[in-house]
Amino acid sequence: MKDPSNTQLQRDGGRTEGYYHYNATEPGIHKYCFTNGPDVKTISLYPHSYKDTSNDWKEAGNSVDTAKLDEEFYNLEGLVDQVSSIRQALISRSFTIDKANRSITSRVYWWSIFQGILLVVVCGWQVVQIKKFFDTRRLV
Repeated sequence: MKDPSNTQLQRDGGRTEGYYHYNATEPGIHKYCFTNGPDVKTISLYPHSYKDTSNDWKEAGNSVDTAKLDEEFYNLEGLVDQVSSIRQALISRSFTIDKANRSITSRVYWWSIFQGILLVVVCGWQVVQIKKFFDTRRLV
């Protein structure tokens, strides 16, 4: 995380999860970056902005800088909501596909059981018919 003067505030490389709390002391755009590996499915990012009316905040910067920060934050919040809704849609789709997959697997299982039984019956019937065909009849 970097403040508007590009000073690094926090760096947590290689962590799988964590929590960081920061109160902005100077106005402007604060930057943060995170990466997510290709095998990771969950992204949980919850930035919060609180409108502080204390004198320290009013003296720290002008309203133009705070308006820019608020605008950037709400844009980011919208993007995080989009990612969350797309993730929920993918989870729902995954459950539907999994349900269909289990149904198909069950049908394939019972069909293969039926084919195995039918194969045993047909082989037995053929053995009986071949024995009858080659059976020699005796004359008394």
